[in-house]
Amino acid sequence: MQNIEPIAANYDVFVETLRKVSRWWIPRSCRWQYIPGLSTDSKTFYDAYTKLYEDSFSDETITAGETLMAVIAKERRKAWQDMINGTDNDPQ
Repeated sequence: MQNIEPIAANYDVFVETLRKVSRWWIPRSCRWQYIPGLSTDSKTFYDAYTKLYEDSFSDETITAGETLMAVIAKERRKAWQDMINGTDNDPQ
């Protein structure tokens, strides 16, 4: 990382450096290894859905996909509620 003197003339250099670093460290593509909200419990639903996806327009595949999305949404909601409840516990 280069040292940039904090003056107005160096603002463009700072912004470009920030862009380069963020492009390198913040992924902007498909998440192949990580699905937000997918826990070990919901992985079984995911595995079943991926097996059924070969016939992506069958009723069974659509039902499995909807079930998977409902399970993931429920887990995300629970994680959100746990985080909010954790912030309500003020140690003072």
